[in-house]
Amino acid sequence: MKDSLFPTFISMNLSVKYLSILFRVAILFGIAAIPLPNFAQVDIEVKFKSSNDTIELAGTLTKPEGSISSIAVLLPVAGPTDRDLTLGIHKYYKTLADSLANEGIASLRFDDRGVGDSEGVFMDASLAHRTGDACAALEYLTKQFPEVTRRGFIGMSEGAGISVLASNQCKSTDFVVLLSMPVRKGVKEMKDQMSRLLAASPYPDSVKQRVTTEADKFLKLVSDSKPEQNRDSILAVLKGPYGPVILPAYQFVPRTPEGRTDFVLSNWYQSQLNYELSSALKVLNVPAMALYGELDKAIDYQSNADVLIKSSPYVKVEVLPGLNHLMQKANTGWAMEYAMLPTSFSADVISRIAEWISELPKE
Repeated sequence: MKDSLFPTFISMNLSVKYLSILFRVAILFGIAAIPLPNFAQVDIEVKFKSSNDTIELAGTLTKPEGSISSIAVLLPVAGPTDRDLTLGIHKYYKTLADSLANEGIASLRFDDRGVGDSEGVFMDASLAHRTGDACAALEYLTKQFPEVTRRGFIGMSEGAGISVLASNQCKSTDFVVLLSMPVRKGVKEMKDQMSRLLAASPYPDSVKQRVTTEADKFLKLVSDSKPEQNRDSILAVLKGPYGPVILPAYQFVPRTPEGRTDFVLSNWYQSQLNYELSSALKVLNVPAMALYGELDKAIDYQSNADVLIKSSPYVKVEVLPGLNHLMQKANTGWAMEYAMLPTSFSADVISRIAEWISELPKE
C-alpha cells in the first residue's frame, strides 16, 4: 500500500524493510485482523475499461448471495494501492467489502493503474484520470445490477475526495461516503502535516527550524505554476541534508535525489499538491456522510471537518473517538502502528455506513 511522511496523502506508506519488521510483530499480535472466509457472499474477478477506453482495470466485485439493496465503488487512499488496500496482514477494503455484503450491499474495488492486474502507469495518472476511473467503475457496476437504484462511492482519504469529484461528473450517483477526507488544498495539508511530525520528533528546535525552512522552500518550488523550470533547485533541496526528511523514501518513492525529483514533478504528485475540493463541494447534490477519526495523524481532522461543514452544510459530518486515518481502533494514531493493530476496519464504522445507506430513499 502506499497509502503518505511528507505528502499528506501518502503518510501511511512505510519502507519495505521497516514494514517487514512490523508485519512479523503484527502476525503475533494481530491475527484477528485477518479476514475469515464468509460464505454469505460471492467474489467475482472483473476487468473494465478506463473512462477513455485505453487502459484495462482489474478488480473484485463482492456481492451478497441474497438480494442486493445498494451498490458502491470503493476508492482507496493515495499512492499505488491494490484493490484490497493491503497493509501487512490487514486488507482494509476486503474487510469492508465482505461486511457490506452481509448488509446486502454489493461493491467493486479495483487495483490502481499500474498495480496488480491493472494496466497503466500510476505516476502518470492525474486526479482527473483517477476520477474518470472511478466513474468507469460505477458505470460497470451499474450495468451489472441495473435494477439496483442506490448507487454510490465509499472513499477513504484521497479516495473520498475523488468520490466528491466523481459524484459531480458520473451518471447515476446517489450517495457518497467520505472517510478521513482532506478538504483543504493539498499543499496546505502537506505543510501542516510536516509541522505535526516535526513537533512529535526528538529533534532539537534548531534542527526543526532548519527542516521547516527547507520544507517551505521545497513546497514553494514544487507548487509553482511551472515547476519543471525549478527542477535544478528542487534537486538541490533533495540532495541537501534535509532532503530525506522532507521526502522520505517510502515504498514507492525513488531512492535517488534525481529519481525523487522526477517523482515530485510527476502528474500524480502534482495532483496531490493541487488537490482542492471547494468548488466541487459547493455543487455536491447527493446525500453525503463524512466520518473522521479523532486519532487521525495523517490530516488535521478538525480543520478539515470544519471546512467541510462550511463548504457543504448538507453533508452529515461526525468525528469518532479512538480511530486513526484508516478507520482502525488505534492507540496513538501514528502510521507506524497501523500494521501492528489487532483489527483492520472498525466494525462500528462499517455498521454506520451500512445503516446510513440503508436509510437512503430508493428511486
